[in-house]
Amino acid sequence: MRQCTIDRCIQQHYGRGYCKMHYCRWYKGKSVGSFQSLRHGYTAGKKHPIYTTWVKMRQRCNNPKHIAYSRYGGRGIKVCARWDNFALFLEDMGERPKGLTLDRKNNDGDYTPDNCRWATNHQQAANRKNNNKVVGVCWSKSRNRWMASLTVDGKLVLNKGFSIEYHAINARRQAEKQFI
Repeated sequence: MRQCTIDRCIQQHYGRGYCKMHYCRWYKGKSVGSFQSLRHGYTAGKKHPIYTTWVKMRQRCNNPKHIAYSRYGGRGIKVCARWDNFALFLEDMGERPKGLTLDRKNNDGDYTPDNCRWATNHQQAANRKNNNKVVGVCWSKSRNRWMASLTVDGKLVLNKGFSIEYHAINARRQAEKQFI
C-alpha cells in the first residue's frame, strides 16, 4: 500500500501523493507541511521545467480529460509506479539538458527508466507513431507532404517535400549516396 509522500507521515495514500489530510490542505491552497518542494526544490514558486515535464507526462497517461490522453493513456501507455514520486523520476532521468525533451525510445512502450531518454526535436520526429521508420523521411502535417531531409556536417543538404512517400524515400537514399 502506498503512503503519503510527506516526510514522517505514515498515512495511506489518497491523491496526488498525499494522505487525505495533506491532500485537503494542498487542494485548499494551504501549507501542506514539509511539502515536496522542501525536499527536492523544484516546485517552490515558479515550476521548474523538469517538474512540469513530469506533471505533463503523468497527465497524458492518467487523466482521461487531458487533450492528449487518447494518444497515451487511451492506448495503454502508463507511467511506471516508481515515477509516481517526482524525486525518483529526477534520480532516474537526471536534469533535463537544455533544448531536449522527454522521449520514449519505444513509442508503444510505457514511461520507464529503460524506455525514456532526453531527445532533440529531430530525434522525436524520427520516433513518431506516424513515421515510416526511414531515417530522414517523415510526414509533415503543416505542409501536408512527405519530407525528406539530410544534414551533413551541420549543413542541410536535402529538405524537400513529396506527395508520395516512396519518392521521399528515394530522394533521401540518393542524397545519402551523393553526400555520405
